[in-house]
Amino acid sequence: MQDFNFTIGDTTWSITTANAQAWYQSGDWPLIGAIVTLAVTNAIAIWIALYQQKANRKSSEDFSLRSAIEKSLAEFYDPLIALLSENREVFAQFGPEKIAKLDEVDATVAAEVWSKMQSDLIVPNNEKISDIIQTKSHLVSQEDDFHPYLRLKLHIDSYAVFREVRSEVHDNFRFPNGIEERVRSQRQNQIKKLEETRRI
Repeated sequence: MQDFNFTIGDTTWSITTANAQAWYQSGDWPLIGAIVTLAVTNAIAIWIALYQQKANRKSSEDFSLRSAIEKSLAEFYDPLIALLSENREVFAQFGPEKIAKLDEVDATVAAEVWSKMQSDLIVPNNEKISDIIQTKSHLVSQEDDFHPYLRLKLHIDSYAVFREVRSEVHDNFRFPNGIEERVRSQRQNQIKKLEETRRI
């Protein structure tokens, strides 16, 4: 028990706090306080759980996106650009346009070399390109278009037949202009997207 006394002039007042309770200790306030505390605690716990779930989902989505881009690069764009670049270089260094600039004797030897390069390098490369397009077309990026790759495959398949049976029909299946530049550009786009996902 505790008494408080204070005097004003000739009058003294006394306040006794025996058995007195604060407002939050009387009536239903203790129960209400407990409920509010529990509700706030639960709300915070739920918010933390939702935040973590969202962060985990975002992390999982980022990982899936990175994996898809890496697979697209490793199994489609990277090998295609390597094979196409090698074929272009071989064609430029040993192909018909190079042979046409030589004298007759040198042209004969060059034609034999070109034939050998076709058999040993260009045809196997073409088979790999055709196989990649046929089996990995699902890895073409959403921003890309599959039709130029289909035209490339038709050209390659036609060329394989043309080497066995010379026919003007092969003229209908020309090498698609700009295909190497397309692959190179799409590959760069994929690399850029991959770098962006790694910065997130």
